[in-house]
Amino acid sequence: EIEGANFIDLTGATLPTGSDDSINITGGAEIKVPFGGLDGVFVTGDGSVQADLEGTETEFDTTTIDVPLQLNVPSAGVTLTGFTGFDPDQPLTLVGDESVSAPGPVFDITGIPGSGFAPVAFLPSSVELDNVDFTLTAAQADGLVVTGASEATVRTGVSTNTDLSAIGVPLEVEASPLGTDFGGDLPSGQPITFSGEGTISLNGNAIPAGAVVSVAANTTLDVTGGTLGAGVSFIMEDNTSELTITGAQADGTTIEDTVDPPATGEGTVNLV
Repeated sequence: EIEGANFIDLTGATLPTGSDDSINITGGAEIKVPFGGLDGVFVTGDGSVQADLEGTETEFDTTTIDVPLQLNVPSAGVTLTGFTGFDPDQPLTLVGDESVSAPGPVFDITGIPGSGFAPVAFLPSSVELDNVDFTLTAAQADGLVVTGASEATVRTGVSTNTDLSAIGVPLEVEASPLGTDFGGDLPSGQPITFSGEGTISLNGNAIPAGAVVSVAANTTLDVTGGTLGAGVSFIMEDNTSELTITGAQADGTTIEDTVDPPATGEGTVNLV
C-alpha cells in the first residue's frame, strides 16, 4: 500500500509479482519503477506509474498496471517487435528525451505480432505525446485518441478504411510500397502529410475543411476519388512529390512548394 500525493522512486527496489502481491496506490501518489520490473506487477488504485525505457526493449506486458502509465522514451527511440500489451482501460503518456528535436524520438509499435494476441485489443484507452514520434499501423490507429505535442505516423496497407479522426496531433499517413487505397477518416484541425514511396488514392472520403496537406518526396497523392473540404491547401515538399487532382477540385485550391521564393518544377500536378 502506497499512500499520499507523493512521488516515490522505486527504481532500486525489487517489486512483488503476482495478483496476490499487488501494489495499491492511494491519494494520487506517483511511483517510478524499474522498467524491467513492469512485467507481472499488479498495480491498482488512483495514482500513476512511470518508467524509463532503455531503447533495447522489444516487448513488454503492462496489462496488469491498472493505473495511468508514463513511459520515458530515450533518444535512440524504441521499436517493439514482440507481444506488448497495455491496460485498455488506462491512458498511456509517452515522454521523449528533450535532447532530440521535434517530433522527438520514435516509439514504434508497428512490429507487434498479431498471432496469438490481437495487438489492437491491448492498446491503451488513449495516448498523450510529449516530444515523441508515435508510429503505428492503420489497424492500431483505428479510433485511437492521440493528443499532446508531437506527431503520429500511421503506416497503411494496400487498402485502408481506418478512422483517424481522433488523432489530435500532426499526422503523417505513410503509403504501402504497393500503393494504398485510402478510404479512412482524417482529423480536423491538424496538418496532414502523405508520405511513402507509393501512391495514396482517396476512396470516397474527404480531406477536412481548412487542412494543410503536404505531399512528401517520392509520394503520389491522388485525391480524385474523394472530396476536398473548403479551404484545403497542398504543399509539395520535393520535386518528386506528385498530386493528381480534378479540374473542379483544383479550382481555387492553393498548391505551393516549400521553397521561398517559389521554384519552378517543385513537384508535379496532374490535372484530370
